[in-house]
Amino acid sequence: RSRKSERYQEAQEYFDKLLEGTEAVSYPHSAHIDNTDKKSASLTLEITEGETIRNACRSMGITENAYFQTVLTQVLHRITREESIMLATITSGRQLSGLERMVGMFVKTIPLVSVSQARNNQTFAEAAKAMHRQGIESVSRDFYPLTEVVELHGLKPQILYAYQGGLYDGVNLDEDDSVSDMPLTLDTQKLPIELTVFPNRT
Repeated sequence: RSRKSERYQEAQEYFDKLLEGTEAVSYPHSAHIDNTDKKSASLTLEITEGETIRNACRSMGITENAYFQTVLTQVLHRITREESIMLATITSGRQLSGLERMVGMFVKTIPLVSVSQARNNQTFAEAAKAMHRQGIESVSRDFYPLTEVVELHGLKPQILYAYQGGLYDGVNLDEDDSVSDMPLTLDTQKLPIELTVFPNRT
């Protein structure tokens, strides 16, 4: 996409404004990371009251992705004591027509900015709705490269958040012999911390 196009310039102005006065958040004591030291942990939340989170998201008019983004960022605000933070998230990268049925890896990385509830005197619902709106606005401009953000603002994300909701919706690996689940192990960490959230299907 041409850097001189109006759409590209508008996207640059959008991200310039979004990132103004913010810092790339680092988890405490993660300044010196040994990328060969691959550690992982998992946590399963048992929801027993009829899809409580999903129903809450419907009532607030937000996605489950925005809900978990808000939970994560507000926790990071409290841990780091930073009022405005930036981390990275991903989008499918299939905004162009014709890519919906094409096989390939089109995932793009976009910045995710959060302001603490305390600074804006927000309720959780208000913060979640703001996160939801930001997601829509940012995804519509996912053609703007993260490398530009890093170059212009000097902000290098240290935490990557990925929500994997719906990944296995409509797929039953137990009944369909033609489909198999093949986990992939990366030999190099892309970022010091990666958080993946997905519904438990077991």
